[in-house]
Amino acid sequence: MKIRQGFVSNSSSSSFVVGFKRGAVPQSAAEVQKLLFGDAEQVHYYEHTIQAKEAAEQVFGDMTREPHTPEKIEEAVLGGYLDGEPELPDDVYRLKDEAWRQAWDAYDQRREAFHRQVLEQLLAKAKAEDLVLYSFTYADEDGHFYMVMEHGGIFERAPLSFRISNH
Repeated sequence: MKIRQGFVSNSSSSSFVVGFKRGAVPQSAAEVQKLLFGDAEQVHYYEHTIQAKEAAEQVFGDMTREPHTPEKIEEAVLGGYLDGEPELPDDVYRLKDEAWRQAWDAYDQRREAFHRQVLEQLLAKAKAEDLVLYSFTYADEDGHFYMVMEHGGIFERAPLSFRISNH
């Protein structure tokens, strides 16, 4: 048996699907800052604080550096954990061989169907509200700045904001 000695990380990352009104997509970091943070100068997550201006610069940079294709939105939604998704039955670990495989396959199918339904709902909402979708991923393992980006609710004021856990 191997025993790990030393620091063990409990890091996480989250992807966000964010929609901005077509024709009102921020064209600068200053516009992102006004839209997402209003007059707030700082963003907080527990005892950690970052400057709203720096968060806005990060978001705008990510908007302009990364391609935001339908495939990228689909990848974000299908790839992580969603609140309300089906859970693996507790008894699956007591099953043997083929029964175990069948239970896992059934779970995978239910989970994928749920994720696809959520994706369809997001796309329908974006179309109905004439929103342009972007995806972002931030991880708390990259330091306190990115921890606040992940957990600080930075997209709460966006016209559409959906979080996907990638733990």
